[in-house]
Amino acid sequence: MRDRPSAAAAKFEQLARELEQQISAGVLRAGDRLPSVRQTCASRGLSPSTVFQAYYLLESRGLVRAEPRSGYFVAARASGVLLAEPKTSAPQSGSQPVEVTTARIWSSSGSAALRSSPRTARMCAR
Repeated sequence: MRDRPSAAAAKFEQLARELEQQISAGVLRAGDRLPSVRQTCASRGLSPSTVFQAYYLLESRGLVRAEPRSGYFVAARASGVLLAEPKTSAPQSGSQPVEVTTARIWSSSGSAALRSSPRTARMCAR
């Protein structure tokens, strides 16, 4: 038996691919609203689950952003080039953990106060 993606997987990936091509070609530009999930379901004969999967995939790739109760929009791009995934930061080699015992806490009036407590030290260490 051959390993083959399910029909639903192929449909959402195809939809995501088509939208990605439209974004790359400039048909859909930064800030443009994607068709609503309902519109896409009706025009393509897809289930809402399939459309959501495609939109989530595009969102995870940084191509679109979701606005609550407004829809999905093409994400901003730098000079027409999609931004690369940011690298995960790591401590420099040879770095040592430090214990914080004093914290400067700003009040709403803008003045600073020094407080020292184990709780403050734990909060600052996070």
